[in-house]
Amino acid sequence: MKTSLSPSEVAHAWFQRVWNDRDDAAVDEMLNPQGSIVGISARDATALTGPAEFRAFRDAIFSILPDIRVEVSKVITDGDWVAVRFTCAGTHTGDGLGMKASGRSVAFSSMGMGRVQNGQWVEGWNLVDFISLERQVGGTLVFG
Repeated sequence: MKTSLSPSEVAHAWFQRVWNDRDDAAVDEMLNPQGSIVGISARDATALTGPAEFRAFRDAIFSILPDIRVEVSKVITDGDWVAVRFTCAGTHTGDGLGMKASGRSVAFSSMGMGRVQNGQWVEGWNLVDFISLERQVGGTLVFG
């Protein structure tokens, strides 16, 4: 998505198109092929690089929360940097990531910060409350 979208517009479009609309093409458009995202796939600082690695993570989340919805509550920008506070909600109806489906409704908070260039994420840093998600479904997430 090499456009003139501001970092704030990219952030809003990312969560709507990639997560809520489940638009695979948006991942390729909005995440730089060398883009690095930290804090979403493991309990350490392991980075995902590029659309394919990110898409595998997103699809794993979709496998356990097929109806997940993301609501952006705050976006703050500083030049090409953007910070986003958002809430994820869904129903744990799918097996995956080391857990059997519980059927429970879940909601958990997240924050991310990233740098946008030419309409694409080039780096991202995230804090996702996976502990809250685990407590709500009664299991432990296992990534990769």
